[in-house]
Amino acid sequence: MNRRHPTGFATMLGIAWLAWLGGHVVPSSVCAQGEVRSSRERTRITLRATIDPRAHRVVGTVDYDFVNTASVPVADAVFHRYLEAFRNDESVFMHESRGQLRGIEVEGTAGTELRSVVVSGQQRVATLERELVPGDFTQFRVRLPSPVAPGAHVTIRVEFVSRLPRLAVRAGYVRDFTLLAQWFPKLAKLDDDGSWASYPYHGNGEFYADFADYDVTLVAPAAYSVEGTGVRTSRVAARGNTTHHFVAPRVHDAAFAVALDTHVVTGRCHGVDVRVSYPRAYAQAAREHLAATCFGLHYFGHRLGRYPYASLAVIVPPEGADGGAGMEYPMAFVTDGPWYASRWLPFSSALETTFHELGHQWFQGLVATNEVEYPVLDEGLTNFIGYEALSAYLNRSDATFVDYWRTYVMGPNELPPGLPAYGYRPDEYGASVYGRSVLILESIARTYGRNEVWSALGSYARRGRWRHPTPADLVRAFDAEFQGRDTSFGSRVFAPLLLAGQRIRVHAARGLRGELVASRSGPLDVPIDVEVRVGDRVRREVWRGTRVFHARATRDRTACLVVDPDRKLLLDPDTRDDTICVDVRPTPTARLMRAVIAMVLRGGAP
Repeated sequence: MNRRHPTGFATMLGIAWLAWLGGHVVPSSVCAQGEVRSSRERTRITLRATIDPRAHRVVGTVDYDFVNTASVPVADAVFHRYLEAFRNDESVFMHESRGQLRGIEVEGTAGTELRSVVVSGQQRVATLERELVPGDFTQFRVRLPSPVAPGAHVTIRVEFVSRLPRLAVRAGYVRDFTLLAQWFPKLAKLDDDGSWASYPYHGNGEFYADFADYDVTLVAPAAYSVEGTGVRTSRVAARGNTTHHFVAPRVHDAAFAVALDTHVVTGRCHGVDVRVSYPRAYAQAAREHLAATCFGLHYFGHRLGRYPYASLAVIVPPEGADGGAGMEYPMAFVTDGPWYASRWLPFSSALETTFHELGHQWFQGLVATNEVEYPVLDEGLTNFIGYEALSAYLNRSDATFVDYWRTYVMGPNELPPGLPAYGYRPDEYGASVYGRSVLILESIARTYGRNEVWSALGSYARRGRWRHPTPADLVRAFDAEFQGRDTSFGSRVFAPLLLAGQRIRVHAARGLRGELVASRSGPLDVPIDVEVRVGDRVRREVWRGTRVFHARATRDRTACLVVDPDRKLLLDPDTRDDTICVDVRPTPTARLMRAVIAMVLRGGAP
């Protein structure tokens, strides 16, 4: 999900610039990449639903052909009901978020009613455990008739009715636009030990699930378009409705946009069919989103591994749909306005959103990390690679976007990026997970090499594809990348900075007898350039391995010590004390006294 920039900043830049300017067979091409498990070892999910966009209601059935992928038998199954977060003010989400996300408040109520839960032909709806957290109904547990052995299957059918909220927290409606997200009872992630990695809907947290083969049939009024996860295999109109069928193998979620008066521009980019759906009057911006997406598919694919799916839906939401803008789903993402093309603006929030959400197709889309426990692996990595792609697309090398976080977001008290999502207050999450992660990764890239950082991220992305990697896997990838120089770089430098959030503070001061001294705190292994200037002479050194750096001033010269002159290090909260200059030239009185002393020592008279 994209963390929005403050509106005032983007508007200010835009104004300044303008003033200056004046039941189907899955095609083999749907998923072309090799797989970790065969399709028979994956759960199959069949969704059939009818949406009434005027009543903001979905009636559906979801069939799970559930495969026990754990190494032990399982006796129950746990599901999410995310829309129950908006049932009342007692849910975990409402408590933690204070009823809003990105400044947009939840209005009204919503929820998912369970009409039937049938396991292997046995009705279980009356015996469900519906309140796994007191006062919160966003999860439920169903007991299985008998334990399911490793590798064995069991069928679970859930009939449900979902009531959608006004579009505020990723899902809901605004006028004739509906974002169908977190909309069906969704199976939680089963871990290898047989436990369920299930969470209430947290205020900052997003979603965690296993990969499955989805087969989705949506019935909507004929005047409405439907775009989202999967390859559309058919579209059949009858009696005022249209039935849309999608297949999406090896994905961990499914979301769709249902809207009136929608147009589509298409392109085939690097083997992927890209469809950009947009409201009337957004045509110019839609073409720009298409161009950016095509560029990003090549940029990210080259560095992180080829995008494996046959199609990608890019949804441009209408005005007023900010509650769903900037959100990622498998094979689909929701970008952002404005309606006009913005490539040449000094700060393009629309393009930033497109590259960020496209980057999510890799982090966390293809690796499916636990976004609740490790949001830094999701939003942190994606924010960095999104800015990298945006800078490359705009052919900028001035670090405008990185400097934004340093200047306008970062302060001295951010929490470490490596906390779980529920470890932050709403006002802490963006600066720590989104902002500080960018500054840490950019500092490492400037200090150790940008190619090396991308190589480590690429190794992590390729090895972790479809495997739910953890922070330890990311640390190992950096260890392996830097093993020629430092066999434990990941654990001694990378992990303390990115995961533990250790700071590097630098302070330059005048020592005794005119000596120049710089002190530092934080990881000693991070090399820092220092520049010593004496008169017209400049000397550069690399400072590492000690807490203090000494430089002596030369007699009769002005001397300066400049720490990190090229601004590689973005982790020092205050750069105003990184330079110290001293003037050791004697005063006229001192020169007179020196001459007198010299004459006395030579035996002469004063």
